[in-house]
Amino acid sequence: VLLWSAAAVFFQFAYRWSSGDMPLAARWGLSAWAWIFFGLFSAQMLVRAFLKPRPMNQPVYAWVSTAAIAGMFGLTYGLLRAVAEDWMGTYTAALGAAAIVTAVLVRRLAERRTLAYALLGQGLVLLVLAVPIQFDKANIPLAWSIQGVVVMFLARRLRSLPLLIMAPTVLALALMHFFG
Repeated sequence: VLLWSAAAVFFQFAYRWSSGDMPLAARWGLSAWAWIFFGLFSAQMLVRAFLKPRPMNQPVYAWVSTAAIAGMFGLTYGLLRAVAEDWMGTYTAALGAAAIVTAVLVRRLAERRTLAYALLGQGLVLLVLAVPIQFDKANIPLAWSIQGVVVMFLARRLRSLPLLIMAPTVLALALMHFFG
């Protein structure tokens, strides 16, 4: 049901967006629907994660949660960027921070490692995206360098291969942006 509802909201957004200028009320209304569907999905995922006796296919939930947060962020960013450009970097960073906090809670309290690492990766990607959205061109390499060092520390501490790959990638992005 959530999948079909999310698809309906997405197609309504695509239709209204392609048909011309969308009114402000419609932008906020579709954003609210995206948040409601994402919130319902996240609540269902977290309830399943914390109910330990019930089996949970963590890789499937990791992929679906990644698609859900990417879809929700992409939809709301596309809708609200034109009307609230000044705070979109803060919005992206807040989503990233919320995903990281959720990852820590899922890892520590629910002991769902795969799902926690997926949420951690989503949060780190959103934080990396928040930098060019919020800051000017000169501050981006500095912020990405700091993020690369933090990710490298987390990768070593958590012994996570995806994070070990992400750390040099973020540092390489910072170098390319600095010299580019």
